Amino acid sequence: MTLDLVADSGALRTHLDESDWAAVVLASANPPLPEWAIPRVEPAVAAPDVAAPDVADALREALDLRRRAVVVVEVASHDGRLGVLAELVTDLGGVLGLVRRLAVTAGGGPSGTQALHGVEVSATTSEHLVDEVVRLLPPAPGSPAPRSADLAEVELPDEYTVAFGRALRTGDAVTVDAVCRDLGWAAPPPVMLALVHDLRGSAVVTVRTARTAPVAAEWLLTGSGWVELVRTPRATVRHIPRRADEIRASLVSALAAAFGATLTTTDEEERHG
Repeated sequence: MTLDLVADSGALRTHLDESDWAAVVLASANPPLPEWAIPRVEPAVAAPDVAAPDVADALREALDLRRRAVVVVEVASHDGRLGVLAELVTDLGGVLGLVRRLAVTAGGGPSGTQALHGVEVSATTSEHLVDEVVRLLPPAPGSPAPRSADLAEVELPDEYTVAFGRALRTGDAVTVDAVCRDLGWAAPPPVMLALVHDLRGSAVVTVRTARTAPVAAEWLLTGSGWVELVRTPRATVRHIPRRADEIRASLVSALAAAFGATLTTTDEEERHG
């Protein structure tokens, strides 16, 4: 058996069980991996009486990109039932994606997860990087979550965020009324009610380069659409309703900045080298 990548939705992709993934990592001379992607078994231990699979050159070469990566995109998302941990790396030309799926325990959210066996490996080019990130966000492709016209942005002080959410969840009318009164609200804003009573999933995307500070964005998915959480220097959290196309535009902007910073750094190093 030969382990290889196959064409799938604008990329070359394969899903490997844990023993095959271990064989690929070994054949690729153990490239650096995030902790969650480290094989959970040794190839020989997984199937001692079966010949080791062949690993296609294309798959080995794809894994080798991790040694040349200059921009890293980390994704952690869930839809309340299944979750994803992913890391996509690029040398500004090619892209390698590693994905491990997670089972989400009932009511556990992104922290109440159990890693599933096997790793998905994808290879594509940098013009498809945003597509590869978007496909990892809930809901599943083909099930868009529009932004509801009923939701408006709300800014909430840090010290109220947890207490207000808990009070809404538990029906603590005294605390709810007190917070609303302090913030000048006649009633809890619809966006807060959606986040507490109709939360469907979440996504955190972090873009890293060797020369710039990480840029992270966090979105929560409700039955009325996406809400971005933005922490401000004023010690408040903005809750901003977003459409799917606005999230995509945000990713394009963050990646363009990361690519630009990397190219600028490379040019400066070449001039001074």
